[in-house]
Amino acid sequence: MKRLFFAFVFLALAAQFACAVSSSEAEEKASPYTAGEAVTTLPQPLEVGADSYWIYYTQIYPPVSKKLVVAVSEYLGDVVSDEVKLSAVAASAYDYGAVHDFIEPKGYSFSSLAPAFSSSLIALQQSQANLNDLAQVVQSKYAYLDFSQVEANLTLLVQAADDTNAMFQEGQSQQQVFNDVYSASELSTLVYYYNTSFSRLSAFFTVYQDYLNAIASAQSAVFKSPITAPDNENIYNSLENLKDIGLSSLYSKFASSNPSVTLNSLYSYKRAWVNDSVSSFSFAYSKGRALEAYDAAYLRYQFVTQAKTVLQSCGIVTADVTRDWQEVEYYREKASAIGYAKMLELLPPVTAKIDSVYSRYQACISKPTASATPTQQADYSWLLYALVILLVAVYGYNWWKKKREEAAA
Repeated sequence: MKRLFFAFVFLALAAQFACAVSSSEAEEKASPYTAGEAVTTLPQPLEVGADSYWIYYTQIYPPVSKKLVVAVSEYLGDVVSDEVKLSAVAASAYDYGAVHDFIEPKGYSFSSLAPAFSSSLIALQQSQANLNDLAQVVQSKYAYLDFSQVEANLTLLVQAADDTNAMFQEGQSQQQVFNDVYSASELSTLVYYYNTSFSRLSAFFTVYQDYLNAIASAQSAVFKSPITAPDNENIYNSLENLKDIGLSSLYSKFASSNPSVTLNSLYSYKRAWVNDSVSSFSFAYSKGRALEAYDAAYLRYQFVTQAKTVLQSCGIVTADVTRDWQEVEYYREKASAIGYAKMLELLPPVTAKIDSVYSRYQACISKPTASATPTQQADYSWLLYALVILLVAVYGYNWWKKKREEAAA
């Protein structure tokens, strides 16, 4: 019989791990905690540590007043209640939110920046050629005009663009790695690339501004010189054309909203967001468990209070049960995290006392009867084969259901 029991446990666990939880099943598990909340859902389970989770979280950008994170294990199908594990999941949810709530909607994704800087490098190389031609032509007629400062700043700008572009290309590769692996560690690395790339972008636009200033100075020198029209206008316009390197719109957006500053600001609130989100879930989880345990014991307690006379006739005293239940009611009325935690602490011993009252009452009103024939050892070997067939059928059905959902999606 022991072997049969352990075989059943093994098969049950094997079936659990074989049937990964679908998105609809995870949503149903999370719904008691996310109901009424505007939550973002990751498109697939995220690997965090030794498990993968369906994750639901409130957005981080712009910040919202209610903070919440809910995680459902992909393989066990359980809502994660352990605060240490949930904190790790929440930290990854924050990383995901930084990328998908802020970076991508604002147009700063690697998929947007990498192509733009590849094109910009080509434009800068063309600008170097154009500036070289302009300097040769102008200085052959007007030797006192000096474009060396523009040339020096353009050289620095090309170097900065090359460094920034290399980082964007690496970041784009890291984005693909994360998409393929979908793990918290690769997501954290992706955020690192964004943070480093935005710093590079900030440095690049500082050099770009120096370059624009050098062109403006050269243009001012042209009009202050004795050069007359149309030469002065042609030189001025040629210098003006050197400003366009294909990043004008990005530069304007960057000037009004520096992503590096915003990202650093977001991450200064990460720890508080994680703590608040986990606390919100823990409160909802404790409340749900406490009220569920309360409801399960309430009707049985009602019997104790309404049948005192009958119980007393059997010599059963219920004063301690009534006293303990009043304490449970006291904490239920508080409707606080501490109150629900206290209910979960008090209800098991109260329930055990109620069960004891029931047992003694049943013993009081029942008369034991002797068994007419000795009991025989039952043969349960057939049950193992039935369980195997049932678990295989359940697995097949879940596999078919999941494939149908994927096809429908």
